[in-house]
Amino acid sequence: MRLDKRSVLLPLTILLAASAALIADGNSDRNNQFDFALVGDVPYAPTKLLNPPLPSPKVQIYPSPEYNALIADINAHNKVLFSVHMGDIKAGDTWCVGGNPTKDSLVVGENIYTQNLMLFNTYRNAAIYLVGDNEWTDCHRTNNGAYNPTERLAYIRGAAGFYGTDQSLGQQTISLTRQSSDAGFELYKENVMWRAGSIIFVGLNQPGSNNNHFRITSASIPPPTDDNEAEYKDRNAANIAWIRKAFRTANGDSSTRAVVIMQQANVFERFLEANAAGVPQYARSGYEAFVAELRNQTITFGKPVVLVGGDTHTVRIDKPLTAVSTVVNGVTTYTRDSQGNILGYPAHSAGAGNAVVTPTTQFDTITGAAGCTPLSATCVVATRVQNFTRVEVFGSPDVAWIRAIVDPFDPNVFSFAMQTIAGTGHGRDGRSDDDDQQ
Repeated sequence: MRLDKRSVLLPLTILLAASAALIADGNSDRNNQFDFALVGDVPYAPTKLLNPPLPSPKVQIYPSPEYNALIADINAHNKVLFSVHMGDIKAGDTWCVGGNPTKDSLVVGENIYTQNLMLFNTYRNAAIYLVGDNEWTDCHRTNNGAYNPTERLAYIRGAAGFYGTDQSLGQQTISLTRQSSDAGFELYKENVMWRAGSIIFVGLNQPGSNNNHFRITSASIPPPTDDNEAEYKDRNAANIAWIRKAFRTANGDSSTRAVVIMQQANVFERFLEANAAGVPQYARSGYEAFVAELRNQTITFGKPVVLVGGDTHTVRIDKPLTAVSTVVNGVTTYTRDSQGNILGYPAHSAGAGNAVVTPTTQFDTITGAAGCTPLSATCVVATRVQNFTRVEVFGSPDVAWIRAIVDPFDPNVFSFAMQTIAGTGHGRDGRSDDDDQQ
């Protein structure tokens, strides 16, 4: 049974969606169940290798038949109210062409940013674009054209046209709250928040490549000259402030059933990414403060929290976040570090320097130190945070999407379905080789 326009006036037992128009157009049933689509790390193909005098530059080519088929498949699912793209709108080894006449003139290639803007506007319903590392953080690499990453981000935020209004992209837009409307955060147009039904949705600019922290430039000639550490510090603080605001809003409204946070990075397997020899490539994780805040807020909220990401091109739906706690007479006490953050995986361990905590690391519940042995009442393995779910989207060469189903009468609120498309992708989950170049 379809929801009649008059049904938006039903009692609060049926929770309102973010836009009455989206509810009333027949996309949601009488239980206010709706779907949203999760995509990322596309389109990577086709590409074209150009001739010298440059050392074999590669550029994106449009149209992208596989990506067009993905969009058409999403558009054919009538319950999908909006789609969210986690970023990486180009391959990791192609030029960041667009909006920079000096650089762009060196190759014959189309503007990847405006091409993707047009693609986002072919989504039948709303489309929200979050920023990935391939289109700004990693543009300093020689095989990306040796662009200035800070300049690329400024172009994405401005002249590229993604974030010019408080409306989403797509053909049936929804209203978004942008962090740039908050005093002190005017720069962060790409960070967004909206409410659909009983769910608060949050979008962040948190890319791979360690969140632009401790940048690796071994594959960059000439090396970049922008101040990546200042950029990381300010944006990371903005991201933390934004999720704190989201959880304040959620905790302040008892009708809120869940919070969904979306960004590009894989903050678990790439919390502190290692090279082929197993040695960490970065001195410190660029996701440390975010994960600590996420763990604290998720446990305090106590209702379902979903973190969506991409970057490693391996589709996953799991519960990797852990916390260290003890239970005495039914009362749970969490072990915290000197900053008041609950310990668990992933994290840096104050008790073991820069060692990365793994899911099976043992913690001393008295001192908080990691690496104790043997297991005992005060030497424990962290347990899963059960109200937390991680979703990682498909990534090229697997061109597919995840359908998230919201059911307000389901205690878990969400279920997820992997939507593959005949004739697209290569039928495997795994990393894309061009994303691992540093």
